[in-house]
Amino acid sequence: MCEIDLGVSSGWVLKGQGSANVVFGYSGVNVSLVGKVLRVRKLHKCAGVQVDDQLTREIWGTAVDVTQDVSQHFASVLLNDKHLLYGVQVQVPAQLLASLSDQLCSSSSCSSLSTNQRQLLSPAACLLPDCTLFPPSHSALRATPDVERHYNTSSSSAPGSAVEPVLCVEIKPKWGLLPTSPAISAEHEVKRHKSRFQLHQKLKLAQGKIQNSSAYDPLDLFSTDPTRMQRALRALFACPQNNLKLFLNGQPVQLSDNVSSVHQVAAVVQQTLNPCLHLTDTIKALELLASLLQEVLSTTGVLQKLLSIQALDEHDIAGVYPLYRHVVQQLESSSTTDAEASLVAAEHMHISALQPHDTYIQQLLDLGWSQQMKILQNYLLATTAKDCSLMIALQAAQQVYLPHVLEGSGTQLHDNGSPWQIVRGPIPMSRFKLTVVDLDRKHHAKIVAHHRLDQELVFHANQGRAY
Repeated sequence: MCEIDLGVSSGWVLKGQGSANVVFGYSGVNVSLVGKVLRVRKLHKCAGVQVDDQLTREIWGTAVDVTQDVSQHFASVLLNDKHLLYGVQVQVPAQLLASLSDQLCSSSSCSSLSTNQRQLLSPAACLLPDCTLFPPSHSALRATPDVERHYNTSSSSAPGSAVEPVLCVEIKPKWGLLPTSPAISAEHEVKRHKSRFQLHQKLKLAQGKIQNSSAYDPLDLFSTDPTRMQRALRALFACPQNNLKLFLNGQPVQLSDNVSSVHQVAAVVQQTLNPCLHLTDTIKALELLASLLQEVLSTTGVLQKLLSIQALDEHDIAGVYPLYRHVVQQLESSSTTDAEASLVAAEHMHISALQPHDTYIQQLLDLGWSQQMKILQNYLLATTAKDCSLMIALQAAQQVYLPHVLEGSGTQLHDNGSPWQIVRGPIPMSRFKLTVVDLDRKHHAKIVAHHRLDQELVFHANQGRAY
């Protein structure tokens, strides 16, 4: 835990929040904090689950802190640390923490909550680079010496020497696979043919949690087919929900979940890329952004790498949940104190009893302890990959066009010694920076809730076979 002066509360502004964390961006004058964000973890009042209990240690191998993320696990698969975000752990002073909590509670997302429902924040936080912006030292793009000689340019006339607006698009791609586990029963067959996201959309619509069902399908985005990928992106533009967010020069842009969202998205694109194309048409603006994002995702290959982590969930919740129950019962029978046992017992009051284990599930229960722990770890890693976000910062670089250098997408140039990437698309040149965020370590207690939701999704899907 580093001792860093985080300054006064007025320097931190709420940028966004998820189910586990709240992010505040720095807007003060402390040079050491400029371009940084403070990622503060939420404290959940529910559940008497010990954060670092025995089962957590058994699953991860050491006495770990589940408030830390799993970047080190992802790095071995993503093979490119520049797509991961590393920060320093800091302790937030009590006075600053109270101010941040007040700021969160006064936001529109919390304003309707009663006092005892207000979200508490943990003093343990992480100071990170702001991935909605390019680093300050990267404000001017510089071509490599070979490129400069080839085109007889100088760094002063290189693309981007005038600082252009930065558009950052946050995408939560969700689960890009259909489960194939033999643990899935015939009654749950719909899961093999319909993406979990689409099943969840139908359930949310029926529950009144959303007003419009999104046409977005993760299977399209992860397909590697440019046409399907762009179709998925346009569906996110049309109905963002919490799966698409925009930031203009680091500031969040408010998007609606109705027809006006496409005009909101187009307006931001026109504001950031208008100097290149003089856009006046909403459809063209959306096509431009979809094309650029698809090119970035295809260039980096990050979706396929994420998919390989999602594929660690080989057994689906249909196989993992019975295994998890079995493991908890084993710990309980050995007189190990584990608050999880009470959660599982309570869960059986809300869901129907499981059918007798079939041969496949019984095989899981008969595995050795270390193999069972590996299955649980893989499932939790896969769950993180299903719930992470991609932050794609885009900036037009219009002054020089390098057609031969950019024959292949993702041509590498350098800016002050640090790599960034150029994407070739419908504009002469744009640079981008892609970062994978929200790599929180999932607690095994989530498995209970995952199973309950799975039951609800399937029940609702089977009730409405018309779709």
